[in-house]
Amino acid sequence: MKPRPQIPHHVLITGAAGTLGGELVKRLIDLGCRLSLCDVNEAGLAAMLASPGVQNALVRAAVVDVADSAAIRTFVEGADDCQAVDWVIAAAGITEAPFGRDFAQNNKVFEVNYLGVLQTILPATARMTDRGQGHIVLVSSLSSFLGFPRVPQYAASKAAVRVLGYSLRYWLRREGVTLTIACPGFFESGMSHQGHNKPNAMIAGDVADKIITAALKRREEIIIPKTLGWTLKLMSLLPYRWQDKIFAKFFL
Repeated sequence: MKPRPQIPHHVLITGAAGTLGGELVKRLIDLGCRLSLCDVNEAGLAAMLASPGVQNALVRAAVVDVADSAAIRTFVEGADDCQAVDWVIAAAGITEAPFGRDFAQNNKVFEVNYLGVLQTILPATARMTDRGQGHIVLVSSLSSFLGFPRVPQYAASKAAVRVLGYSLRYWLRREGVTLTIACPGFFESGMSHQGHNKPNAMIAGDVADKIITAALKRREEIIIPKTLGWTLKLMSLLPYRWQDKIFAKFFL
């Protein structure tokens, strides 16, 4: 008989004011978790904190840019000082301007989506491995399996996150810390404004449900939805000219 999933007491979430982050917050509050939340969007974070169901929850929040290594380290360690953090969900992410048009914005994508994740989990895993327990959730993307043409920097940064997770699993597990790599596909969010096809698009709440379920079960990877994920994996085996035709027909 499998043990029942253990609900975390304290969860830290980056990108908490985003569409997916907000849905994760709602569901974790329903589970009775204490939350430490951060986001660079001050107005969005304030609105989320004022929403029904969040006001009376055990929530600590701060405006933090995960690309600022000192700021995110201070936030993570401060949250852990208040109460040991059981889970860290690295959900902060941004997309890019058209490639090559805005150097600063394209650089910022990698600073937030990859370095921001790394800078979030480094102080967290240091504390967790000392205790011999904890769980990390890295939010990657299905674009990491086969880079989408319209968002090359975003896809590359999410691929870096996924491979980081693959590389960390073994040694973290030896220290008692587990890890879930979440690879969602399309869902409606503040980043999904580009005017292109979004096959198998989902509701953000459903994506959040699947991520939390996977984390509770300590699954090492969750592909959302499975059909699109396996389609992309199979596409990667095709010649490039065939891939281009499929992208042109279904994704662009």
